[in-house]
Amino acid sequence: MVDVSCIELPGEEDRTVEVYDTCDSLREKISDYLEEDGITQAGFLREVSKCLPGGKKLSSAQLKTFMAKDGPQAGNTTGIFYAGYCYFEKLRIGNGEEKSDFREEMEDIWDGATHMSGRPGFDVWTAANHRYIGSANASLGYDEYGTVQVF
Repeated sequence: MVDVSCIELPGEEDRTVEVYDTCDSLREKISDYLEEDGITQAGFLREVSKCLPGGKKLSSAQLKTFMAKDGPQAGNTTGIFYAGYCYFEKLRIGNGEEKSDFREEMEDIWDGATHMSGRPGFDVWTAANHRYIGSANASLGYDEYGTVQVF
């Protein structure tokens, strides 16, 4: 397990790190990571919890609930999503890896975007079950980047 506690992200001290990942893509990262040799769920949760201010701890029940969800915004307000994003971003930086194409696309879409929360980055403040007003024949949904689309 890699210790990333020496890497600090802008906004980490007050939980305002700008997130450029979707819940689905983070679930995939977590699944892949937990399949690696020597990585345990308990160890992963200990490391990820270090990314939350105030010493808050994340539980296996919270992880299980997040992993059972489906959709780009399903679980966006959970501690697992926020801390998991911070952990994998620190891991990427610590390993000297470039940003993925998906990450750069997310930055293009969400950088400087202000949504219901009024904050830039992917929305981690507004629950995904909020309502939208549209015409009677409009069908709304999320695309792979978590943005609302009319179909």
